[in-house]
Amino acid sequence: MGLDLTALIVDWTRVLNVAPESRYAFLEDTVSALIPEDAAYDPPPGLVWPERPDVGWYALYEFRNTAGSYKPHAWTGRSWGYMRDAVDPSLRADGDAFFGRLLAGDTRDHLEPDVFPGQDVHHVSTLIACAPETVQSLADVWTRLAPRLHELRAPFDAHAAEPGRWIGTFEEFEALTRQWAEAVGEAADRHWALAAINF
Repeated sequence: MGLDLTALIVDWTRVLNVAPESRYAFLEDTVSALIPEDAAYDPPPGLVWPERPDVGWYALYEFRNTAGSYKPHAWTGRSWGYMRDAVDPSLRADGDAFFGRLLAGDTRDHLEPDVFPGQDVHHVSTLIACAPETVQSLADVWTRLAPRLHELRAPFDAHAAEPGRWIGTFEEFEALTRQWAEAVGEAADRHWALAAINF
C-alpha cells in the first residue's frame, strides 16, 4: 500500500457527475485545492473546510497522530484481521462490516461497484469510496459497535498487540477507530460520501 492517506467527506453527486475515467483525478484535484504547495500544511484534526463558500461541498478529514501516513490505517485493518476469530460472534459481524468496508481485507471491498470502472486499485495504492447509503450503513453499524468496543481489548492484546509498532496498543487502535467513526458520522449527518486516497 501507499505511504500516505487523505480522507474527505464529499457531496457524492459531484463525483458521479464526473466522467468515470476522471473521477480519481477529480478527487486528487479536490484534495490539492486545500493543501498549499508553498507552505507547511499542519491543520488541526477533524474537518478542514475550503475557505470559499461556493466550494463548500466537501471537507478533508485530518486524523490525529498519524502524520498523514497510510501505515496506521493499514495496521488498524490488519489488527482486526489478527483478532477477529477471537471476537465474540455477536460482535464479529459488526466488526467485519465496519473494518472490512474501510480498512481490512481486499482493497476492492473498499469501493462502490462501477464508480471507478477500469481503476486498477493495485496501482492506485489507496482508494476508499463509500456512497451516502454505505456511509449510513456504517453509521448504523457504529451505533452497535461503539458501546462494545472495549470488548476488543482482550482479543487485541492476545493477537494483535506489538508496542512500538504503528497501532501496537489497544489504545492506539481504539483512538484511530473512533476517528474513522467520527468521519463516518460527519458524512452521514450531511448525507454525503466518504472517500480516501493517496496524496
